[in-house]
Amino acid sequence: MARTEGTLVSHPQSGAGLRTNAGAVWQVIWPMEYTARDDDGRIAVVDGAGAVIAHEGDRVEIGGAEVEGGTWLGCGGMRILNQ
Repeated sequence: MARTEGTLVSHPQSGAGLRTNAGAVWQVIWPMEYTARDDDGRIAVVDGAGAVIAHEGDRVEIGGAEVEGGTWLGCGGMRILNQ
């Protein structure tokens, strides 16, 4: 498993995507227990219990692997870097 980091951004396919340090925007395939939703006008990533893990604009590190150009298969959790 690899890890990548970047900034959470809105993404049309996955709700929340990742802007990499190089500036590319990747779709994220979130693990089953995670989802993206609107939280008072900002995209939020929430866990299976509905707790907000991170918001749009947060710098995060996500475990997983690139499965095809521009798509990250998330697994192994997510960690906020800017707190």
